[in-house]
Amino acid sequence: MRKVFSNASSEKTIEGIVTLSVAYLCTPLLFFLFCFPKFYIAWPLGLLALALLGSVFKKTRPMVGVFRYEPLVMALVWVAFTGLLATYFSGKPHIFPTDWPKHFTVFNTLRDCQWMPRVEYAQQQFYLRYYIGWLITPAVLASYLPVYWGQLIIYSWTVLGIYLAFSLFLEIAPKRPFIVLSSFILFGGFDVLGLILLPNAGSHNHEGYEWWSAAVHSLYLAPGNLMIWVPQHAVVGWILAGLLLDRKIASQILPHVGIVLAASALWSPFAAAGSLPLVAMHGKVKELITKFNLAAVPVGLAICGYLLQGTSDLPSALRRIRSLEDAKGLFIFYIVEFGLWALALRFFGRSVDKRALMFVTIALVLYPFWQFGLAGDWVMRASIPCLGALAVMAAREISDLRLRVLSWYIFLFFLVLGSISPGTELWKSYTGYFHGGTEIKNPMDESLRNVFGWHAQAQLLSKKMVGANSAPVCKMN
Repeated sequence: MRKVFSNASSEKTIEGIVTLSVAYLCTPLLFFLFCFPKFYIAWPLGLLALALLGSVFKKTRPMVGVFRYEPLVMALVWVAFTGLLATYFSGKPHIFPTDWPKHFTVFNTLRDCQWMPRVEYAQQQFYLRYYIGWLITPAVLASYLPVYWGQLIIYSWTVLGIYLAFSLFLEIAPKRPFIVLSSFILFGGFDVLGLILLPNAGSHNHEGYEWWSAAVHSLYLAPGNLMIWVPQHAVVGWILAGLLLDRKIASQILPHVGIVLAASALWSPFAAAGSLPLVAMHGKVKELITKFNLAAVPVGLAICGYLLQGTSDLPSALRRIRSLEDAKGLFIFYIVEFGLWALALRFFGRSVDKRALMFVTIALVLYPFWQFGLAGDWVMRASIPCLGALAVMAAREISDLRLRVLSWYIFLFFLVLGSISPGTELWKSYTGYFHGGTEIKNPMDESLRNVFGWHAQAQLLSKKMVGANSAPVCKMN
């Protein structure tokens, strides 16, 4: 099997980054299993997961000397530019995107409550059911520190995840790292073009330009947009893309990919599912049907059972194209969000593996044909690994100065056009200019300690969040 890209760094560096990335994804899984109240079920699974992680680390032989400063610098700059640390350093209110009060609330609940946290609804108590992988480790650390440290720990943990994802990307595209990482951050679909072609579709007020596609019931978000709204889904999706895109890196993970996907499901079940095309594209069944992957099945089933219990009433169905207008809208969505990028990579790229590009493109075509929950959550989250892979391919080409002048200008033009949506979102976050945001002075405040104990923000996690609405596996009861 040919490698996706021809150049990669030393074996020592690759093994170290892979080890750290797997440890980062799987640490929350161990906390979750060893702290779960039904220890007679969770502890054996925790010991099994620990043994499987040991096999991964033995395979990758963790090394010293894997640090690169460029990914850390870019991760720090990116998170700082989002403005999400504004309340921590200034003490002044900041307008957060509407998803962030939910993030802070779940974090405070995990930090302050006895495990496993229980929430109350309709005078009944239930286990908190949420994709908590992103928040477990910071919550455990914050429980031993003063309250005001909590926000800084969340962002430090997020920066670490972005650093690992960026380090993996630079193993795939090692030349001109700042150009590669800047291109990834600014990569996006041509949402402005979508607004022109379907002027009456969706909304473009506080949600952002990318919501033009609401009318076609699909939503693919650029990396910059994902970082602002749902970093818990973005970070895991990018790490999975970095682990699975390049053959040299993936060969270390495939025999143990079961435990990695099980752990990733606790972060974002849809992003974990969306990485399966990247697993399948390497095409060697014997690398997948291993004793390690088979042993990981009980752990994966336990995580799926935790997340999906009580969600049978959520809408799920195959999408049907009922009219010519539906077909037109979907076709425009494909072309605008990823189709033009895929065509440019296919015909103008120098280093792109056509098999990898084919699998990524087919996956992005198929995701909108299944709906689970509302608001396009399945499409948006499942697409993160493949869109991340596409962004890395594009960033690799943009950083390649050996391209023909015309080809390079085409990629540069696409990057500028695609950067409008994430660039606008980053600017809104930096300035606190979110029409649909929530003003918060202290994310660690008492009003954000109980999932259903909010005041002004109560509507965000009230009845409509419990049941068959909004986020599909976010059902709190």
